[in-house]
Amino acid sequence: MSEPVFLQIIMQANDLNKLNFGGRDEIEDSLEEALADSGLGEVSGGGGGSGVAIIDVDIESEDDLAEALKLIRRVLRDVVVPPSTVIKQTQPVEAVFKVYDGDGNPILSAMPRKKSPFRQFGPVENRGAVVAVQFQEELWCYVRIYFLCDGFLPFFSRSPLVAACLPTLRAERFFDLWCYDSELTPMQFVGRFPFETREESYGEPYYTPPDAIDNVYTIHEVRDGAPGMRKTKDEAEVKGMRRQRRYQPHEFHVVLADVLDVWPVIDSRG
Repeated sequence: MSEPVFLQIIMQANDLNKLNFGGRDEIEDSLEEALADSGLGEVSGGGGGSGVAIIDVDIESEDDLAEALKLIRRVLRDVVVPPSTVIKQTQPVEAVFKVYDGDGNPILSAMPRKKSPFRQFGPVENRGAVVAVQFQEELWCYVRIYFLCDGFLPFFSRSPLVAACLPTLRAERFFDLWCYDSELTPMQFVGRFPFETREESYGEPYYTPPDAIDNVYTIHEVRDGAPGMRKTKDEAEVKGMRRQRRYQPHEFHVVLADVLDVWPVIDSRG
């Protein structure tokens, strides 16, 4: 089975403002509808900052990439995104595609890299997987993949544990993972473990705050058994909800600093 492809549509905020885009809604909605109708993939998220607006797109299979790129480029042209807009492929290889120029061939590319342990399978098959990550010398943490986010299991070890030695599979701290195949942090795939209930597999909802492009709060959640995004200008709706913050494995020490002396350390490999 061909592996999935992860794309980012990157737009310059200043150029969007010049064209009087009120936000990403029009672009996201058009892409989501077209991708859903074609069955090629889905819009999986988005964000902004540092002068850019980004829309994340997951393509189900690398075999469908050429067709998906044609569809995405057509949609982006129809809504008249700025000429500076590019489509960046991050998995399984890195490449950058223009929207308006050229024949769809990448303008930058790299040779395939060894796949990250977090991307051993497709997006659906990955759910429930656990990966051990060395975030300090002789100290490993454990990350489980959920539907909406990722979660740290509440323990550490001196060396990577085998599946049978994991004391629990229930995460106690949720976060948002960002991991390139080029990540140099030592990591080891532990295994895939089915969730006890469908509700448990969802993880924790989160929101992204207003930005220069989208002046609303965007809430990512599961409603009636289906994942989705909804937007609101009411700050009270996100009170107490986790704000999206993406961390790469080499940044895990920041997220875990306050539990180093709280969570147990397991010494045995089993």
